[in-house]
Amino acid sequence: MRDERREHLTTLLNEFETRPIFRARVVEPYGTDFIYLRVVNQDAGVLAEDIGCRIEEDGRHWFTWSWGDIIGPVGDPEGAADKIQRVITPERP
Repeated sequence: MRDERREHLTTLLNEFETRPIFRARVVEPYGTDFIYLRVVNQDAGVLAEDIGCRIEEDGRHWFTWSWGDIIGPVGDPEGAADKIQRVITPERP
């Protein structure tokens, strides 16, 4: 299951490579089964988010926020990236 999650998170990472002010990397803490995508707004380094991937027992796959809420289905990485970008981009006056 970890490989499936890595594949989905890598697809999302690739979406952020087309967005110049963002940096993303897949993080796999040693000794755990945990894996997530760290996305950072380089223009405002304090604005970052750790994105997970949840695979449900019924086979559905979701991108999730660090607190567990669903962002969207893994089949729509562009839509998920748009939502993440809105959250980690400061509002301009």
